[in-house]
Amino acid sequence: MVMLHGGPAGNDYLEILLPELDGFDAVRYQQRGVPPATTEGPHTVEEHVADLIRVLDTLGLQQPWLLGHSWGGHLAMHALVRAPGRFAAAVIVDPLGPVPESPGAFEGMLKRGLSEAELARLKELDRLEQEGLLTDEQALESVQIVWPNYHHDRDSPPPNPLTRLNAAASTETWASINHHYEAHTLAKGLPSIDIPVMFVHGESSPIDPEHSRAGRRLMPAAELMLVPDAGHFPWVEQPGCVADTIERLRLRMPLASLDR
Repeated sequence: MVMLHGGPAGNDYLEILLPELDGFDAVRYQQRGVPPATTEGPHTVEEHVADLIRVLDTLGLQQPWLLGHSWGGHLAMHALVRAPGRFAAAVIVDPLGPVPESPGAFEGMLKRGLSEAELARLKELDRLEQEGLLTDEQALESVQIVWPNYHHDRDSPPPNPLTRLNAAASTETWASINHHYEAHTLAKGLPSIDIPVMFVHGESSPIDPEHSRAGRRLMPAAELMLVPDAGHFPWVEQPGCVADTIERLRLRMPLASLDR
């Protein structure tokens, strides 16, 4: 199982998902933007997919399973389109979807219940980002302010696993994501994907479940599992949900694919 973490230009945190992968050899790597990976660009969707293919080639992986969370789920969909035939199956967890959502929807969910002081600080940090002045530390501060709203239980969120973030690289990656939205890259490419794919999405995630529903509709062999009482990290609040999703996917796989 090759794993793609979320948070463009953030650190890999998917060790917290490893207990859900019983029976798999897990392959994790740090995406470009944060050491020990290169911090050099370009920080584009194309280059991230090329990095993934280089990992597969270096390790001699012919048709592994692919798992992506959040931005990593979005990247996984691009990988399926740009490298058809390289993956046996895909598990896509609470992803940024293949088509853009209504403007401001995600930001609105993240700002639920914040104090006036927190909202004012976010506004200041947004201004700095627009002006290209946001530091890495300030980018992390922005995530920390809204962190409780990533979860179903907003009163007792788990510790934030995102500890490093390259603000400039993240901004560049988002520009590439938006470019592909405008080009309808995934909307055009995903209908040709016929390998088994499972989406798993927390019903309380600030990323609307419609993101996963859109992916399921575009791919003929895709299914969706919605997880009640769970947010953006559904396996944290509902342990076993990703493992259950993987087991459902295993049951759909030809025996030859399971042996790869």
